[in-house]
Amino acid sequence: MKSHQRSLSQEEIIDFAQAFDPQPYHMDAAAGDASIFGGLCASGWQVAAVATQLASDTLAAEGYNPVMLTAVSEMKWRKPTFVDQSLTTELQLGERQPSSMVPGCESQGVEISVFGPEAVLVAEISAIFAVDTSQ
Repeated sequence: MKSHQRSLSQEEIIDFAQAFDPQPYHMDAAAGDASIFGGLCASGWQVAAVATQLASDTLAAEGYNPVMLTAVSEMKWRKPTFVDQSLTTELQLGERQPSSMVPGCESQGVEISVFGPEAVLVAEISAIFAVDTSQ
């Protein structure tokens, strides 16, 4: 399953970094240019948050009724995400369990691949979503 696109503005990257991941290369363009990344880049945590949003939206569009992300067993950041670069996700559904920590839900395993421009893999996330099966 493929998702919609989402990009991060310079302001969004800096605001997120100031609140949650205050590394110089996330908060200052000159520091980003001088870093190993070669430019102001988004926090991996911000990329993970965007990927979670895109995955939830995709699951909902496909009728899976996600309630919340309940677990992440693995997360890998492969490449930096720079200002205004589009992110998309591709989902592979895994095993579904009849129980969940969320009452009235089942657990749906999801492998999330996060892609940047030119379909370059920027992150991978193995997650479990609680999905509402009552609808």
